[in-house]
Order: sequence, then C-alpha cells, then structure tokens
Amino acid sequence: MKALHTSGTVSSIIFFTLLSTALLFSINAHLAARNFAQVQISLYNPHQLFDESYDILLLRINLLYGRNRGVSFLDIGTVNSAEDFAGLQGGIVNIVDDLAIGVQLGAVNYMHDFFGIQAGLVNINYELFGIQLGLFNYHTTRACGLQVGIIGTMGNIGYLGGSNAVQISGIFNSIEYSEHYKTTSLYRNYEKYYFKGAQISIILNKSDVNFSGAQVGFVNIADRISGVQIGIVNIARRMSGVQIGLINIIREGALPFFPIFNASMSM
Repeated sequence: MKALHTSGTVSSIIFFTLLSTALLFSINAHLAARNFAQVQISLYNPHQLFDESYDILLLRINLLYGRNRGVSFLDIGTVNSAEDFAGLQGGIVNIVDDLAIGVQLGAVNYMHDFFGIQAGLVNINYELFGIQLGLFNYHTTRACGLQVGIIGTMGNIGYLGGSNAVQISGIFNSIEYSEHYKTTSLYRNYEKYYFKGAQISIILNKSDVNFSGAQVGFVNIADRISGVQIGIVNIARRMSGVQIGLINIIREGALPFFPIFNASMSM
C-alpha cells in the first residue's frame, strides 16, 4: 500500500511539473509574440514611432491621437487610446477598450473594466471598481465604489449581477436594469440583480432594481427598497423600511400613503 501511495505521489508531481512547464512555455510564447517599446511618440495613428501592435512600457506622448495594444506607466496627449492600460492617463479624451488599472484624467474618460480613479467632465465604463469624479458619470453593468457627479450619475445593472456603491450628485442619481437584460427571461430576479449602498442627491434619486440602503434627496423613487428614504417626496412600490418626508407613498404597503413618516416590512 505504501508503494502504491508513493507511486501516486510521484505521478502527481510529474503531472503538475509537466503542466507548469507547459503553462510557462505558453506564457513565454505569448509574450514573445508581442512587441515592446519603452517610449512612444505619436502625431496621429499610424504616424507614430511604433505601430499600434506595440506595448509601450514607460511613456507615450500623443500630439493628436495615439493608439497601441497596451500602455503602462504614463500616457499623455490629446486623444489617448489603448486596448489595455496601467498607470496614469491624462488627455482631452482617454479610451481603454479592455482592462484598465490606475488613473484617468481628462474631459472624456472611457474604460471597459476599470480599477482605479476616473476624473473628468464625463466618465464612462462597463464595470467600475473604484471612484468616478465628474460632471456626469455612467457605468453600464455593475459598480463597486463611489460615483460623484456635479450633474448626475447613472448606472445599469446587467447580466453580471449587482452593485455595491454610493452615488452622490447635485441633480440626479439613477440605477436601473440594462435594456439588454430586460429582454431576458431572468428580468427582475431581485436576489441577483441589486444595488447596495446609497443615493444622495439634491433633486432626484431613482432606482429600478432591488435597492438596499438609503436614498436621500428632494424626490426619492424606488421599485423595491430595503432601508430608508429621506426627502420631501418618497415613493416606493414595495418596501422593507421607513420613509421620512412630507409625502410618503408605498404603493403595495399596508399604508399606501402617509405624511411625515411611513413604514412597511413587506418586500
């Protein structure tokens, strides 16, 4: 039995060694297939030192428009575009098609999957894990972090699930189901598609998803909410929590309307 156990252990070691070697060769081959440069200067793609298939490791300067497969560390210019990015990106327009880690500073910032800070007039991304600061902020699938907008913040909850975030704005905050998600048979699966956190706005907070947390503003509107609404007008279809305001409406609650204070425990 001991011999069999030893034989099995040796076989496992050989298997994982071969697997690790195969993965290492695969990674090396992948990296070897990519082109790298330390510094890039671009007038307008393709009029740049290195074509867009190159990964730029230290510095890229884009006088008008630059495009590369990947950029790391520092990327500055008028229009900065890359498939992947890690570092600091500063320009009038910043675009990252896939994964981005770091900071974007610009008038218009777009990242697909974003980990870090976006600061600009308009900030857009697919998935947000970090902070958005701007006049207007928007994410299209899910968020984990903070959105601060002078005008407003918007978010869609898509097929990837819910968000854990805080939305703060001067005029409005909105969180809703994506239009694509509304066409699926899972529409209004409230356990999976949710927003947990807070919406704070001077004028309007609106949620079309399963909301857990607090809405604070002049007008607060929620489809389903577990938590608190504080404002002049508070409206919910279903609620487990309390409303504090001049007009409080819980359409499917035990007390559909009551001024100053209203509560319900049905979700």
